[in-house]
Amino acid sequence: MYDRFLADPDSVSPSWREFFADYQRSTVPTVATSVVHAPPPRAIVDIDEEATPLRGAAARIVTNMNASLAVPTATSVRTVSARLLEINRIALNESLARASGAKVSFTHFIAFAIVKGLGEVSA
Repeated sequence: MYDRFLADPDSVSPSWREFFADYQRSTVPTVATSVVHAPPPRAIVDIDEEATPLRGAAARIVTNMNASLAVPTATSVRTVSARLLEINRIALNESLARASGAKVSFTHFIAFAIVKGLGEVSA
């Protein structure tokens, strides 16, 4: 949107024009900028001729890690009351204790929320 503002300030709403009036672009490159516009950085590395090349699982991990640098990432943040999570976990654990003896942790709640959120995105 900032690029649109720079090209034509009237192309954005008045509130955005006010925001961008004294806005300074960050000097830290964003993921989208580095992935889409900038070539991957090249480091100068001294190669040890006596080093043993990685093979098997270790080599595959390196390949996958390098490939992952080109995958764009996104972050979503939600604020949830920790006390509310705790109360719900206690209530669920009490119910489960009577039925099966199983227990749930905070991780179970977070994983459930992630799966539920992914289902809403794909729908």
